[in-house]
Amino acid sequence: MPQDRRLAVHDIPNVALNNWVRAAAATRPGDHGLAHFFEHMMFNGTTRRQPGEFDRLMEAQGGANNAFTSDDVTVYQDWFPRNALELVLDLESDRVAKLAFVPAVIESERGVVYSSAVCGFEDNNQGLLSEQVQATALWRIHTAFRRSAGRLTSNRGAWRTCRSSSRRTTRQTI
Repeated sequence: MPQDRRLAVHDIPNVALNNWVRAAAATRPGDHGLAHFFEHMMFNGTTRRQPGEFDRLMEAQGGANNAFTSDDVTVYQDWFPRNALELVLDLESDRVAKLAFVPAVIESERGVVYSSAVCGFEDNNQGLLSEQVQATALWRIHTAFRRSAGRLTSNRGAWRTCRSSSRRTTRQTI
């Protein structure tokens, strides 16, 4: 095993596997929101498995999974019976090494991540206040100021989407 990996084995019936990836807004300058986008893509199939198959196989073994992207890491979490360890390690290695990029899924997840940015910050007073406090306390150039969900104006040209509302229709870039 590589030196930065640890495997702790205990005599318990269940396993909690957390795959920590140092990819987020603070670790990838200019890629605000892309780690969050990839987090979503990791649940949408590989070249070996169809979308949803990861969850079906995990749940058939009595397991569950989730993920989150913070300001400086993305964490993929799995909880399952210990007799499913080999299957889950195969599932995890498959989605890391053979992630599928299907255009329709990319567009769908783009919209989901866009909504996270809008609902979490742009159209949310608490989110806007939090962002302003961070900007004042941490300076705009500090990596901790980069939002993990991305900004509507970050990653110009990387991914585009349209936002329509009753007040206005604007073309935004995430």
